[in-house]
Amino acid sequence: MLIITLLLNSIVFSQTVTPDSCETRLPCEISRRVVIDLLEGDLAKKELDLTQEKLYNTEQIVNSQNGIITSYRVKTKAYEDQIKMYDQKEALYQNIVGALEKDKKNLQRGIKILGTTLGVVTVATIVGFLIH
Repeated sequence: MLIITLLLNSIVFSQTVTPDSCETRLPCEISRRVVIDLLEGDLAKKELDLTQEKLYNTEQIVNSQNGIITSYRVKTKAYEDQIKMYDQKEALYQNIVGALEKDKKNLQRGIKILGTTLGVVTVATIVGFLIH
């Protein structure tokens, strides 16, 4: 009778598994490893979140720096175009100055010829008046 009472008590007062619950008993060492793995998994998730945030911030910095680099490239191109334009203007001015110097020489030659011709005409006119 005592045995039946003890058996009934152990069955009645023991934890029972209901159909909608799941119970698994693990040895202590495996339970510790499972808990450690769960904690490490949570830490890994946190580390992943931090890494993704760092990556996002780094991408924002890179995008900002790319914008600055692009801006400098545009400015550099504008400066190069401006320098090229000044070089073209200088070449044009050199051509104009060269043409003006050539015209000046031609005018000076013409003035000399005109002066000589005027001198000859003046002498001829004076000689013509003296002879008549």
